[in-house]
Amino acid sequence: MKLWDVNLWVYAFRTDSPFYGKASTAISESLERCEEFLFCPSVASSFLRLVTNSRIFKQPSSVSEAWTFLDWMEGHPLAVFADADPITYGIFKHICLVSLNCKSYSRFKGSHQ
Repeated sequence: MKLWDVNLWVYAFRTDSPFYGKASTAISESLERCEEFLFCPSVASSFLRLVTNSRIFKQPSSVSEAWTFLDWMEGHPLAVFADADPITYGIFKHICLVSLNCKSYSRFKGSHQ
């Protein structure tokens, strides 16, 4: 299962991106291999905020265009809707800390609880 970040979504959506070809190919090839992907509302929100922002793009995408892309992503048969409940977030945190072997985490743990 894939979890694509907002940058990949933006690059695959914006044909004026220098990474458009690579990003759209990466998504297309993944879908052709029938790899499921997580559709995350937080990534969708970030995507909308970025592609419709005139401070980021000289010609921002319309809200309608952006929603068409998001509707396609969400409705894709390989999309798995992801919502971060406390258990999901705990698993995410654990995987991140284990994969990073984050030794400095314990140093801050007591001060941020």
